[in-house]
Amino acid sequence: MNTNFNNNEQIDSNGKFIKNYKTKINFEVAPKNISDLLNKEQKAKAQSNDEKPFRLAEPVPIDLNIANKIEWNTEADSSYGKFTIKVTQALSTSINFDQFYLPTGTEMFIYNENAI
Repeated sequence: MNTNFNNNEQIDSNGKFIKNYKTKINFEVAPKNISDLLNKEQKAKAQSNDEKPFRLAEPVPIDLNIANKIEWNTEADSSYGKFTIKVTQALSTSINFDQFYLPTGTEMFIYNENAI
């Protein structure tokens, strides 16, 4: 598996293969209550004498089998899947997989509609 964080290739909203990847929202992550998170951080700091850096992120565990929910499209000799995750009120988002497999010869591209 290759990951390319420094790709100079310009990719627009139609992605690398010039397809319309927009789809219905398949899964939406509910926004976190910022006040609750700040209160939790302040309580943890008050209960400990250790200096700790300010928490920058709050993990949101999601049990989701994306492979079973992808909207597949076939054109000529290739197929591509579309799956949209909507995350609201987040300044940053990352996706972490605990189980991940791509068959030989396949590729995965993740696009951020708001960053294009």
